[in-house]
Amino acid sequence: MRSRGLSVAAYIRELRLERFRRLLADPDDRRPIWAMAQGCGLYDPSNLGALLRRRYGCSPRDYRAQVVAGKSP
Repeated sequence: MRSRGLSVAAYIRELRLERFRRLLADPDDRRPIWAMAQGCGLYDPSNLGALLRRRYGCSPRDYRAQVVAGKSP
């Protein structure tokens, strides 16, 4: 973690965000976005949206729609 320049909290947040991204990309997962996020330990919707926009340039809903449509986000 320190070799990457991340604090423990930032490292955990990155792990949670990556898990959430994988769930969003799974077309067979029909759960609501908020349920996926909570399952990954991401409980604040506004913070979640900001995190995803910074990382992938779009909202969770848009990310999921692009992946399901076969486009690369």
